Amino acid sequence: MKTFKKVGGVRFVDNGYWKNKENRKRAYLYAKKTLAIKAPEDWYKIRASDLRNIGLNFLLASEYCGSWIKFLMEFNPDFEFVPWKFICLPNGFWKKHNNLRKYFEWLAIIKGFTSMADFYTLKASDLISNSGSSIVSLKPYLSIPQLLELAFPEYDWIEWKFARVSNGFWESKANQQMYLLWLFKELKLKFPDEATELKKIDFVNNYGGTLVYDQTTTEVLQKAFETYDWISLLQENKPRHEKLATYVSELLDPTLKCSRVLHYVVKENLSINCYVPELRLGFQLVKSLDQWESIRDSAICQSEGIKLIQLPEELVITKKIIKKVMATFIANLRDQKEPKKVSGQNADAAILS
Repeated sequence: MKTFKKVGGVRFVDNGYWKNKENRKRAYLYAKKTLAIKAPEDWYKIRASDLRNIGLNFLLASEYCGSWIKFLMEFNPDFEFVPWKFICLPNGFWKKHNNLRKYFEWLAIIKGFTSMADFYTLKASDLISNSGSSIVSLKPYLSIPQLLELAFPEYDWIEWKFARVSNGFWESKANQQMYLLWLFKELKLKFPDEATELKKIDFVNNYGGTLVYDQTTTEVLQKAFETYDWISLLQENKPRHEKLATYVSELLDPTLKCSRVLHYVVKENLSINCYVPELRLGFQLVKSLDQWESIRDSAICQSEGIKLIQLPEELVITKKIIKKVMATFIANLRDQKEPKKVSGQNADAAILS
């Protein structure tokens, strides 16, 4: 039986020598003895360079495509080597996305995960403490969301659910928009009309606390969706009647001067939340359109020549709603040579239908 010839620290053998499995086994036993391997787990501390230094470079290159792990697996069929436990991995190992997938599937078992959603709890420290240090040190750096996207591209990952998002994630306007649309859906709010219901705590409780850390909900919405009139929609901490007056003022013909007179007193015990003197047009928030007080107020305004539009108090006051009301009123005004005195109740029913 032929033996290794060693010249200048490198072992040479005849062509075809390593095709024989017995010769490869001899090399394995030689490496095991030389490197003081007592148990299969001891191979994890061995580098490819250690095998090359004892003359097995050509063997690894010709028969195992340079993978010493495949070499070890051939002669340890009953032991399942975990590739990422080796102190050194083959070049480009993590560039193969299937290897990432196998690692995360293995990690899921270690962590006791029962569903894909459990991966959202992962942190870089979890990888480091479970043989994944070489993943964390990849260049360029890949965040856990990015790694999982590569490993499981078929899963619809929601990045803001992770303990940490990718660097610069929240700086992207597209990501802000995706999050906000998702948040409205989660809270069962109509976008954008019901934005007044959105609070900072909603962001905090739904993975978006970073967005409102140093800015208001209005500022967040304005930056993400610049084409919407968020200032009008989200006048934080202002009374409903003041928002109403602001909308009416903004939506009137610019040639008309809108006087915002809050609680304009028509007669004793009757006030109008918003009144436009030039048009003798008033708006009033009422508990119910059918209440006796609402009918009485409408009649009083009619007798005073005031056109009164009554809106239910429970109605979410938005610019869109006031725009619709104003559009109807102005259209009627233009169709008539003279303002027509109408019952507030009947006008409201027509305008809000």
